[in-house]
Amino acid sequence: MIKLKELSIMESINQLKALPQGKLLINTINAHSYNTALKDPLFAKALMRGDALIPDGASIVKVCKWLKMQSQPRERIAGWDLFVFEMNRLNEKGGRCMFMGSSEKVLALIKQRAAVDYPNLEVVTYSPPYKPEFSQEDNAAIVTAINEANAIIDEFANMEDRKAIIVYNPGWHKGVIGIVASRLTEKYYRPAVVLTKSSELITGSARSVTGFDIYKAIENCRDLLENFGGHTYAAGLSLKEENLEAFTDRFLKLAAEEIIPEQMTPQIDIDAILDLKDINSKFMNELKRMNPFGPDNQKPVFCSLNVKDYGTSKLVGKELEHIKLELIDDKSNTPIHGIAFGMHEHSKHIKGMSPFNICYTIEENTYNGNTTLQLMVKDIKVDDI
Repeated sequence: MIKLKELSIMESINQLKALPQGKLLINTINAHSYNTALKDPLFAKALMRGDALIPDGASIVKVCKWLKMQSQPRERIAGWDLFVFEMNRLNEKGGRCMFMGSSEKVLALIKQRAAVDYPNLEVVTYSPPYKPEFSQEDNAAIVTAINEANAIIDEFANMEDRKAIIVYNPGWHKGVIGIVASRLTEKYYRPAVVLTKSSELITGSARSVTGFDIYKAIENCRDLLENFGGHTYAAGLSLKEENLEAFTDRFLKLAAEEIIPEQMTPQIDIDAILDLKDINSKFMNELKRMNPFGPDNQKPVFCSLNVKDYGTSKLVGKELEHIKLELIDDKSNTPIHGIAFGMHEHSKHIKGMSPFNICYTIEENTYNGNTTLQLMVKDIKVDDI
């Protein structure tokens, strides 16, 4: 449990100068975050484990004084104060700063202003497509794009020798290409770059496999790009159409040089084995407390054993290559929904009412105002049952 009296809180803006160089996790504490930490042990743990804690609230400053805490901050240090300090410090020696989030329009304005206020900085931006939930239309667009991407990949010569995938279709919806890239990486277990047309530029999302720094690979193509950003396992980029061929050639060459065969062998780490009856809204709320998920906090992957078709599972998709599942097990007769992309080869076994094992993540699916849980199946195993 978080104890306010025991927290080490920065006492003045001048102490920002004492922060060490390098990668740091700097947290802020105010009335809201403190009260959240009282209710959420995981949030409290994250708050206390940062490299520095700054008092982003006048109420925290006053409470520290009233309670005669070991830390006695003399002033509020707002997030803006930290931002200005770090930007000025970086501008003095020159460097690179990345802004991630918001719209492309807002990021363009930030980049324009930063060029004036911080002329020694190179500013890169990335506007990731974000939605708290996907509509039925979004899901349809994702399925369509995956099908079309698979068709493009089927035309590749010597696919088994390719170390990475780059696919481009100007008609794909920008908001779903990140999901499509993830699906392709999961299916082919190779880094995937999915590109579409957005205004006058080609824009794309990239996803990687363990051990291959996709951000570094894209950075090595920076002279061909208009913009890029991201991290080791996911990135975004934009480029002019005339640079597409050169970018494709260079990226594939980099992947061919760095990726070894072992990196293209899929492995799935299972976090826990669940009975289907355990998957409910209460369990989902517990999972949400583990947010945000990302490269250093992967979404949990679960396994359920000896599940069966409820009798209503069916093939879906333009080529009937995906399976829409309704599953039960020995401990539950209430079916739970799932989707298995590109796993049509298991349909005969499933429709034969034979048991099988699945591993999956748990997602929420909202349609017409109703939210249900859905299993995003990562693999199906019918052997040794």
